[in-house]
Amino acid sequence: VRYGAVLTLVVLGLGIGGAVTGHVVGALVMMVVAVVIYLRMERSHELAPRLWQCARLAVGASWRPLLKPTLWVLADSNFALLYGALPVAMVGLYATGAELAYFKLAFGYIVLAMSAMGPISTVMNVHFPTLQATTPEHLRATFIRITGVAIALSTAITLVVVAISPWVFRILYG
Repeated sequence: VRYGAVLTLVVLGLGIGGAVTGHVVGALVMMVVAVVIYLRMERSHELAPRLWQCARLAVGASWRPLLKPTLWVLADSNFALLYGALPVAMVGLYATGAELAYFKLAFGYIVLAMSAMGPISTVMNVHFPTLQATTPEHLRATFIRITGVAIALSTAITLVVVAISPWVFRILYG
């Protein structure tokens, strides 16, 4: 919804202001949808807390314990953005426009393939703090096991993507 709103407003000629407005409008639309879904769920499940109770508890809760995990998630997502932009910016310092375009195309192709790893990262951002709080002795073993599986999976995905890349680029770019 957010990206659709952004794209629509930019295509209509509103530029950067349209992009910002699209993000705000998309976020507000998703908030309204989430509230409507929660209110329907609240009526059908008698054990679900009322929305006003959740809001009251959120306002009265201490935010200090939540700050550190939130900053870790924020840093993780910003490093992910940096991972996508920094190599292209560094190559742009030394390469011509055409060479940079080819690099950006190839880099985007590999990053797109690695987007399959995104859900694992998202789930682990939630799971590891929970594991640390409940059973810290299992945290290290779980982290090593999941990291090993993620490395094996990303290696397999990369090998498949590299193997099919000649056909993909011929089909898409001639």
